[in-house]
Amino acid sequence: MKVLSAQDLASFYPVLFHMAAADSWQSIQSLGLLSTARLVEQFDVPEPLASDLVTKHRPESVRIESTTHGNAIVRDQKPMSYGGLARALPPGTSAAEWITLLNSMVFFWPTVERLKRFINAREYRGQRKTILVFDTLKTVSSELERVRLSRLNSGCTKPFPHLRSTTDTFLPISEYGFWERKSRGLDPLAEVAIQDGVSDVPRLVNLVVEVGGDQPPATLFGSSDAVSSFLAML
Repeated sequence: MKVLSAQDLASFYPVLFHMAAADSWQSIQSLGLLSTARLVEQFDVPEPLASDLVTKHRPESVRIESTTHGNAIVRDQKPMSYGGLARALPPGTSAAEWITLLNSMVFFWPTVERLKRFINAREYRGQRKTILVFDTLKTVSSELERVRLSRLNSGCTKPFPHLRSTTDTFLPISEYGFWERKSRGLDPLAEVAIQDGVSDVPRLVNLVVEVGGDQPPATLFGSSDAVSSFLAML
């Protein structure tokens, strides 16, 4: 099997998109883009809230606070449900195991079409949000050992709870069947995930904008030309 490389991935998907809560850019610059599990650790979230945030489904976003780091938002998981997970997971794998796995990673959309579908979903359409656009080659190369690829939207069980598992849904680049899926006419890639998260975000990101919430877009990072081109695609 032909092995996918970081260069191959970047040739198909030059940039990766991440949606964060509004007003999160300052925190991301200082702490990095962290998984829920790492964010809970950094903010010293007390029990039982810390365990709940990592192992249980979040129907709503949760604000956490730290005297050191200020405030952060742990985003909701509205596209997922316990009922959907019961049908999507194999026997012997609990919803808590799957949710814990998701909360150990940070997720990126590889195409603007997937990003648009997500930010325009009914649950998020009216919200103000921060969108970060990462350079794929820089990001994947710097975090290669912790990069995982997925054939499906792992945090969604609606409307169809596609089958998934903790062993084969997230695969390292060297083990992911990108070329096979492409040769069969399947969508080669749904998600890029990075275990724990991404540090030194300003070095890896091309632009950061805030959009939505019935307010004009705001440029937080990046050239005006790049931002204009990106906004034209949304």
